[in-house]
Amino acid sequence: MLKPRKKTLWYHEPIILFLIVLAVFMMLRGMYSSLMKRHKANQELKVYQEEFNKLDQQHTSYLEKIEELKTSRGREEVYRENYNARLPGEKIIRVVE
Repeated sequence: MLKPRKKTLWYHEPIILFLIVLAVFMMLRGMYSSLMKRHKANQELKVYQEEFNKLDQQHTSYLEKIEELKTSRGREEVYRENYNARLPGEKIIRVVE
C-alpha cells in the first residue's frame, strides 16, 4: 500500500522564508528610495522658493523704479545723480569732510 504524501509548499520551508525576506527587503528598499527622492525634492523646492521670492522682490523694486522714472522729477533726479548735472542758474555746493 502507498503512503499518502505530505503536501508541502515548494520543497522546503527555508526557501519560502528566504523569498519572504527577499520580498520584504525589496519593498523596504523601494520605500527608502521614494523617501530619499521626496526629501531631495523638498530641499530643491525650498531653494527654488527662496530664489522666486528674491526675484519677486527684485521685480517689485524694478516696477517701483519704472514708476518713479515715468515722472519728470524722477528722471531729473536720476540725471542729476548720474551726470552731476544742474539747471541753468543753479549752483552746486560740494561738502568735503
